[in-house]
Amino acid sequence: MSVKSEPSGIRQDDVYRPPTSDPPEVSLEDVLERVRAAMPRIPGIGGGGLSVAVFVLIAVVILLWLASGVFTVSPNQQAALRMFGKFDSIATEGLHWYWPAPIGTRNVVVVTETRRLELGFRSGTEGITALQIVPVESQMITGDDNIVDVQAVVQYVIVDLAYFLFNVDDPGEPIRGVLPGEPDGRTLRDVTESALRQVVGSRKIDDVLTTEKEQVQTEVLFLMKGMLNQYETGIDVREVLLQNVNPPTEVQDAFDDVVRAREDRDRLINLAQAYEAEQIPKANGSAARIIEAA
Repeated sequence: MSVKSEPSGIRQDDVYRPPTSDPPEVSLEDVLERVRAAMPRIPGIGGGGLSVAVFVLIAVVILLWLASGVFTVSPNQQAALRMFGKFDSIATEGLHWYWPAPIGTRNVVVVTETRRLELGFRSGTEGITALQIVPVESQMITGDDNIVDVQAVVQYVIVDLAYFLFNVDDPGEPIRGVLPGEPDGRTLRDVTESALRQVVGSRKIDDVLTTEKEQVQTEVLFLMKGMLNQYETGIDVREVLLQNVNPPTEVQDAFDDVVRAREDRDRLINLAQAYEAEQIPKANGSAARIIEAA
């Protein structure tokens, strides 16, 4: 019996064999391993599974960070936008997106509300129901060297949010809810007091107490507008209202005596003028009759 030899150059392992009926089994671990192998690896972190988890976590954090930049501005508000602390732009009413912190910062402020400043007194403060007088603000010297106690209310609005937030460095007034850096704190109070003292110091005490209160309010308003515009505070004063205008308590009795004396003087003058108006026609009539008889 002779044995046929295989052709030279062809091995038995290289001979084609038909596929078996059962395909190779693929497990879940094999699929995950292939996915992990395809994912980029982060330097310094070992293990494909940990790399995937960290990558997903970073992606979620970035998405949440970007989503935090969405904000809404109400019709009565404006938002000052800053990038790396520097003022960028103003956002008005509507839905907006801006870079979240630490890249971007936004300050949303109510700008249409009429705000109020009290000079010479305090009312409505937290825990205080009674009116508090502040003599260091209210006591002033008039043009005729009298002392008068003047209390005023200033009503104002914000007209330029960028100027209001970033142009004036102010210590603020926590009791009124005014934050440091906003010029309607100490700055507005000093401007009000300065303008009021200037106007009161140029007038007589009677003008301030009685006859010319309207003119005093108008002049104070004009002076305040000029100073606030010069400082570029972003504030517009709408109205100045004088409240109680009285002499100081220490001289109230003396002032009342002077007022009563003036009232008595005016009363006597009026009586004399009435008597004159009554007697002169009688005297003229008597004189006419005598002359006619003569």
